[in-house]
Amino acid sequence: ELEDSIKVAEDESLSSYDNGNLSLSLMAVAGAFSKPENTFQEAIKKDIQDMLSEQKTGWQKLYDPNKGLLYGGYKCGKPVASLWIDRFYTEARTAAVAAILLADLPKQVWFNLLRSGNCPRSEYALSNGRSVSFLKPWQGAFQAWMPLLFIPECDLSPALKKAHNNYAAIQLDYAYNSNVRLLRSAAARPGCPEYVYEPCIGIFNASEDWVRSDIGSPHATALLYPVNPNAAVDLFKKALKDFPGLIGPLGFYDSVSESGSIAKVYLALDQLQMLLAFVSGANQQYLLDYLDSEDKLETLKSLYANIQF
Repeated sequence: ELEDSIKVAEDESLSSYDNGNLSLSLMAVAGAFSKPENTFQEAIKKDIQDMLSEQKTGWQKLYDPNKGLLYGGYKCGKPVASLWIDRFYTEARTAAVAAILLADLPKQVWFNLLRSGNCPRSEYALSNGRSVSFLKPWQGAFQAWMPLLFIPECDLSPALKKAHNNYAAIQLDYAYNSNVRLLRSAAARPGCPEYVYEPCIGIFNASEDWVRSDIGSPHATALLYPVNPNAAVDLFKKALKDFPGLIGPLGFYDSVSESGSIAKVYLALDQLQMLLAFVSGANQQYLLDYLDSEDKLETLKSLYANIQF
């Protein structure tokens, strides 16, 4: 709660999703300072080490041994009983990675996500008639690729690299055959007099949940960069040519509809994804450096070693 002062929210709610992202972010910073050059960097690294080690108890409380999954959240002193991290191709897989690395939880927390019911696969017909196999994200690009901001999944798993490229082919095919040459993912809704968040944005017949596909966003397009950098840059150029108004005084606005309406707002999360996507290679290396220094690198590799696609 930030309205009056910084204090714990009344329901003491914790999100496994957000803590997964936080943990990997902290690991990347610690990796960047794996060889501190001054006392300032040493102090930052020590503070982060303390924060990461103190997370162990929290991740253990978020583990449901009966299902072999993480609870999705913690509220009013107990896990949210109706919510689990039970889908692989979403941003939530960062939580499973963090929990295993930091709390030594069973690797089934990860491998259970790869079961067919938790990792649905399907076929998609591209506009040229070619059919591609793909993993169904819950909705759009943000959920499929946000973990790539820190985890070098394309290097760790040839099978997952293929899955990412196939889903990229679907997103690109849709973008190049629409009025908006940008990828689809959760974003601000264009055309509204005030900020409205629209989570259900993706590609028709290429998402697990219901989606609308008439809104493209720069941050979703940037998330393509760790998978296909040339295609990501090409889409940015084309989108700016078609919609020069996408650039505002503080950078890219959040989204644009196929009718040309621009959501003239900035979302901190989306701006951060967009920036980190273009330096994802460095962040991925920082994460590996940290895990190597903690003798956890082989654990990460073992999670990705046998993924089938």
